[in-house]
This record gives sequence, C-alpha cells and structure tokens, in this order.
Amino acid sequence: MAQESKKLTIFTLPTCPDCIQAKRWLNAKGIAYEERGVDNPANLDELRNTYHRMAVPTIVINGNVLVGFTSNRAKLMELLGVAE
Repeated sequence: MAQESKKLTIFTLPTCPDCIQAKRWLNAKGIAYEERGVDNPANLDELRNTYHRMAVPTIVINGNVLVGFTSNRAKLMELLGVAE
C-alpha cells in the first residue's frame, strides 16, 4: 500500500481530543505511525525546535507538517494516498 512507504510522526498529549481522534483514524486505516508525547520534555523540544510548533496534534509526513487533525483530514488523506 502507498501509506506503508510514508514516514508519519504524530506529536500528542494524552488529554488532547483531536490527538485521540487522529490516532483512532490512523489505526482504523492501518497506517503505521510513531507517536511522540509532548509531555516528555525531549519530544516537546523537538516539536518546538525542529518544527517550530507548540500545538498538538502536529503530524509530520515525509517533511510535511500539519497542525490539527479535524481541520487537516483532507490534506492528510491526500499525503497518505487514502480514501475516507
């Protein structure tokens, strides 16, 4: 499948509803991802210093950075090559 060749990282917080929804959607689609909780200071530093973001979920797909899930679902689907 096309999405297997994509590297996807998602920065999250356990209490973030949009993060939970994004992970559920990715799991339902069978899309592998690496989760980095920003409650870990090293992950927060990476989010801030590498991607210049301070919001979750931040989803990184092969260098493309999306902030938020609900508002970016169409772009996420396009980048991953999946249908609703």
